[in-house]
Amino acid sequence: MAYRDSFGGALGAIGVVACLLATSQVHAAEYSRPVTVVSTLSQAAVRPALPAGQNFVRIYVDSAAWGSSSCRQDAADLAKTDSHLIAQVLTALQSGKTIWLFVDDTLRPIDTVCQVTMVQVVEP
Repeated sequence: MAYRDSFGGALGAIGVVACLLATSQVHAAEYSRPVTVVSTLSQAAVRPALPAGQNFVRIYVDSAAWGSSSCRQDAADLAKTDSHLIAQVLTALQSGKTIWLFVDDTLRPIDTVCQVTMVQVVEP
């Protein structure tokens, strides 16, 4: 059954197309790859020497490109408020397991380091 609105379906079709375009634009900046976490660096809530880094955890990973992005290849930043993601990263660090990190090319807390938006743990 086709969806019909009070405008004969035209408005509904335009809305669907607009949503699809907006969705693809939002996801266009997200890149992912498998990584091995090498180390982490947690920054305090107040750090006058580097205010931009406050409340972020820097994750150092094996160096490789994040797709076609210009994100720094050996690091990613994770907001401390994403404690559920931090737990997965720390578990990967301790176990040596490879995980998938997703970063957003438009979120760069410090310089060229992109922000983590998702962590995926996959059993081998």
